[in-house]
Amino acid sequence: MSHNIDSFNKVVAFSLAKAYEQFPCVCSISFDEMIKLVEYGCNGIDTTDTAKKEFIKNCIYWLDEEVELLRVSEGFNNKLDIKLTIKGLQHLKKIPKSLEQNIGNILLSNTKQYLKDGMTKGINEAISFGIDSLMENLQ
Repeated sequence: MSHNIDSFNKVVAFSLAKAYEQFPCVCSISFDEMIKLVEYGCNGIDTTDTAKKEFIKNCIYWLDEEVELLRVSEGFNNKLDIKLTIKGLQHLKKIPKSLEQNIGNILLSNTKQYLKDGMTKGINEAISFGIDSLMENLQ
């Protein structure tokens, strides 16, 4: 899996989990909180925090502009304010036939576990599965 896709999955999962947990309220997410999820900037080479923040911003704004799962605005102190849309809530509450939990709860629990333990392989697979299930529901 490419670094961009892997990092994208982590940023999207983290953002959606945070917005799902705080729904219906706006929540602030810090770049500093998410920077450890990203290895490189958009060009796949630059590892500076500035490049990583730009990559994170692109991922989160994609959720707003392209698939309309979140509403995003610039926050204060190096943060973005996000809020889950009704479309986002509907998709995160869907329960795939192969699972007993909804997608939102899967992303929330797997993202928290990833941040707590720093585990990568199993959590990345779970996050990827959650994102893949979500994207299938969007089509």
